[in-house]
Amino acid sequence: MSKLADYLISEESQLHEAALQAGIIKHNATIGKNREDILAEFLRKHIPTRLSLFSNARVFSLDDEESKEIDLLVINDISINFLNKLHMFTNVESVAAAITVKSYLDKAALYDCLENLASIPQMNNEVLKITNLFVSQYEAFIENYPTLFVFAFDGIRADLLEKYISDFYVANPKIPYNRRPKAIIVNRQCLIEKAGDKSETFNGQKNEKGTYIAGTTDVIFKGYPLAVMIRDIAEYVGWLSVMNVNFFHYFNRHFGGGK
Repeated sequence: MSKLADYLISEESQLHEAALQAGIIKHNATIGKNREDILAEFLRKHIPTRLSLFSNARVFSLDDEESKEIDLLVINDISINFLNKLHMFTNVESVAAAITVKSYLDKAALYDCLENLASIPQMNNEVLKITNLFVSQYEAFIENYPTLFVFAFDGIRADLLEKYISDFYVANPKIPYNRRPKAIIVNRQCLIEKAGDKSETFNGQKNEKGTYIAGTTDVIFKGYPLAVMIRDIAEYVGWLSVMNVNFFHYFNRHFGGGK
């Protein structure tokens, strides 16, 4: 097994041990803050320096739509952030990733996570321009960002979660592809990935775009769920060189009366 795989397997174990020590897995209803702190500490060690992590934050759009409170929000270094002693909020064009965190992932907790992530408003192409070699990449960018994740320290079986995800989106078909999580991770248990354009998940199965396929973290794939989360967040940085964010539209809309 490679050095990287060994390292991430060790990180999985450390997350699990930290959760046990904090009492998260046994008493999941009372200590949400601890569970977020544990995952936040892991992410801060691994995300690129051009990204910052905030807890319990909200996201707003040019049209003044506002998300529900997001457990963990990853923000780029060209954003304007609004932070006071209790809360942080930022515009959606500045968000690289959003993560909801649960102690134990069952059907009710899963649905809460999916509704939470779906509340993140859409970006505006007046505010954000993505141009590479004079060709707009805006549509390709907004399809995948912010990257969305559900993370839990423990949970029900992967096959049940896979079924409940499918049931949820059948009942809520208006939730767009880009407001559905890239992956659902139950630490040391499973990874449930959303099929993209290539329609192929980590286990090599070909699937229709937008469907979810569960895989358990057996010996071969131990550590891989954490690799997926780190990789997908880090890849955002590659877009920063072609991003042009014009915050004027926000201030003009809210103070200058523009539309």
